[in-house]
Amino acid sequence: MPLHPQVAAMLAEAAKSGLPPSFEGTPEEARKNSRLARAAMPVETEPVGDVEDRTVPGPAGDIPVRVYRPEGRPDGNGGHPLVMLYHGGGWVVGDLDNE
Repeated sequence: MPLHPQVAAMLAEAAKSGLPPSFEGTPEEARKNSRLARAAMPVETEPVGDVEDRTVPGPAGDIPVRVYRPEGRPDGNGGHPLVMLYHGGGWVVGDLDNE
């Protein structure tokens, strides 16, 4: 099965960066290289009505979350579907800003 064109383009850009794969080196190096690679890649974004950084309580303290609301209903009272992304990244590399 072929890769989705967006995934294929992302992998091609990553290969051109010359950065080592995230599994090589230390976690700190992987985080740094991931941020560098993402900053160098073109990003297409969808317009949103509102972006809000919040926290939710977790077992070991507050967890940062980001809430995106669509245009037209920035108060969130529009019956819009909910999408939740839990980025794993091995639970080492990614963070709220660097997915």
